Amino acid sequence: MKARAIKSVPAILALSIVTNCGKAPSNTAFPPESTSVPLNNAEAGFVRWKLLLKEMKLNDGADVKSESDLKSILSQPSGLLSASAQSEYSGLLAKVAADFNKTYYSSRCASVTSLTKIGAAKKLNSTTGLLEDLSTADVYLMKYNTLKDATTPETLALPRSGLVVLPSQTSGIEGKAPLVSFAHGGDFGLTYDSIAGLFGSLQSNHIILAPAFPGESICKNGTSFASRGCDEAGKWSESSPSKKSPYEGDALELLAMQNCFVRAGLPSAHPASMALPVFDSSGKDTGVNLSSTVQLISKRLGGTSTAIQSLPVSYMAGVSRGGLTATSALARSGSYLQAKLHETAEGTAGKIPSLYSCNIDIFGPKTFLATDFRIGFEGFVRGYGNNTRFIQLPTANELFEKWSAYGKGTSFAPGTVLSDAENAKLAAIEVLKIDMPLLTPMVLGALRNWSRFGSAATVDNRGAMLSIHGVYDQVVPFTQSLFGSTVFNGINANFVTNKTNGVPGVSYDALAVTPPNKYLDGVGTKGAVTLKRSVDGRFVSQHGDTAFSESSVSGSLTSCEAADASVKPLCEAANKAKIAKYTENEKGNTPDQVVGKWLADSCASASAP
Repeated sequence: MKARAIKSVPAILALSIVTNCGKAPSNTAFPPESTSVPLNNAEAGFVRWKLLLKEMKLNDGADVKSESDLKSILSQPSGLLSASAQSEYSGLLAKVAADFNKTYYSSRCASVTSLTKIGAAKKLNSTTGLLEDLSTADVYLMKYNTLKDATTPETLALPRSGLVVLPSQTSGIEGKAPLVSFAHGGDFGLTYDSIAGLFGSLQSNHIILAPAFPGESICKNGTSFASRGCDEAGKWSESSPSKKSPYEGDALELLAMQNCFVRAGLPSAHPASMALPVFDSSGKDTGVNLSSTVQLISKRLGGTSTAIQSLPVSYMAGVSRGGLTATSALARSGSYLQAKLHETAEGTAGKIPSLYSCNIDIFGPKTFLATDFRIGFEGFVRGYGNNTRFIQLPTANELFEKWSAYGKGTSFAPGTVLSDAENAKLAAIEVLKIDMPLLTPMVLGALRNWSRFGSAATVDNRGAMLSIHGVYDQVVPFTQSLFGSTVFNGINANFVTNKTNGVPGVSYDALAVTPPNKYLDGVGTKGAVTLKRSVDGRFVSQHGDTAFSESSVSGSLTSCEAADASVKPLCEAANKAKIAKYTENEKGNTPDQVVGKWLADSCASASAP
């Protein structure tokens, strides 16, 4: 892990985002192109698309005359659900929860098979643009297996794998290091650079767990656009399982790796422990067991609930595709907790809940059912792409394969012949399982200050969530976060006020960031301001590049336009206060500075006893 130049200077830019490859992404591999989506086409795929919307209780856009009209409607939260959907919404969530709960054991650990030290952690030198050693943390490759059911381990040709960053200097951080489950961006594989770029010096006092997602490897250096995998430096670990499962399988992986690490690293937190023995590069046991280190430095929940007080304080964090993955994982955790699966489960592993207090979402997609992503998603169902940015989204290949098959009539119940209407019911659940706005109640059921669980109702035990998105993002449109965050904020405000079902809600900071003028065209003119296509010979996307990392906070992601007259002033005041919190300080307000401040402020409050 020698020092090397990477694509960015500011720390946040080391994120491994597929589109930052020096050229604009193009629709070359899939699917057939179309300049627009005909709204009145009677093809079979369009009929199945309409059935899908009906099952999801969504506005089908039947009263609009053009694609631009539809985009306008779908950019407003009020345009998502049909007028009759509210009363049926809870029924949809119940079906999603039932589906989530079927896979509970896939998120639980069967065994940790090895832990191999790779080398010293790195941080980015903002002056040289090189990764340099961070002497206070080490990087390990962890291999593990999950469960098939309560007592049966899964059977895979290779174990699952992920990277662990563990502080090596324990003095001064005893009992202070939280666990962070990190969902990487892109879809070519996991690189350590993506961790070093986001967390930097935070690796010295946080334990970071980053799984390889199904169908992806852990790369020794970087990823390659040409090979759609690791570059010529090779791999630390082969992909396992071999087939990709965007968002769904990825979410289970986040939960499973955390469960494995807790079981192995914190034996006092559960009745049947495993160990964290360290192997060298040849596979020889070094005789070192890291369980004692993890027990020494990990921050525990504490509090009055004896059932969970020994468990670690845990956060989620996701970038790009990983942002929606982390949200889906939290929704699953909320569903598991609501059903109390950890109380009724058989077997030791099943009885250890996954509890999260904070979540970071950096320019992740929010929904395929609104904004121009919905136009793109419709195209996939109908078997072709179009002129939206949906085809640039990491995992678009897999999404097209899955949803174009549905459009052709492929059953979501393998081996069973279903009518189109019956199949649409199953397809609706598949879509909703990865839709942030509609999963908000489940996400809020998972995020809270678990250190204060069981305290009096008057105690503030909210969790915390941070969203950051670039105004000119060319991969995941800014409207995705504007839409999703507004819906999330509205539902969250209701939970905070009413403590619905005992859920306290979260402290929510949703921030828009704008790049410096050198990345923009049309500044100072009366025309529309746009992002330049390239700067210094490199494609500009404001999605994991310098145009994003050098951006600064410029506004809120939560709109107050649709709020009632009595609520609107309060909404606007709250947005203004949150923006001021990050713009009126001496530490700056670039994305990496915002993340650091939020962790030290809002997130720390959400995990304090």
